[in-house]
Amino acid sequence: MRRTLCLCTILAAALAVGCSRQPQSHVGEWDGKMTVTFNRNASRLPPLNIEVNAVFYFSKDGKVQKTGEDFITEKEKVDEGEYEIDYSKNPVQLKINWLIEGKNYNSPGIVRFIGEDKDRMQYCWNFPEDPTPPPSFDNAPRCWWLTKKVKK
Repeated sequence: MRRTLCLCTILAAALAVGCSRQPQSHVGEWDGKMTVTFNRNASRLPPLNIEVNAVFYFSKDGKVQKTGEDFITEKEKVDEGEYEIDYSKNPVQLKINWLIEGKNYNSPGIVRFIGEDKDRMQYCWNFPEDPTPPPSFDNAPRCWWLTKKVKK
């Protein structure tokens, strides 16, 4: 009886610890690409698509950094912020609070991990004016496609 009680206690503790941790699939360095479409209907020209490249780094302590070329100024830019990720939601919720030039910008988003090793991530987000993440990946207004960098 005492042995059974001891085993049950150990099992309950292991389950509590295991279930309380969120996966760490997002942690690390990611190469990113996003296509930005500018609608030029007023000039009767077809839409202009610009590909934006950046490197994202998500740390274990909730910090995020994005380094890449600003598609307007064409200069190297580093943005930093803090993030919260919730794997219990479907789709997974990723909220980034960027601090850019002294101002906070909240970017509510959703993520999904693709591939056997979960080495591809799609991150779709809304502008700070919309406090809710996109409801799905199908109609998301803007998405980053990220590939996890392999440590050598």
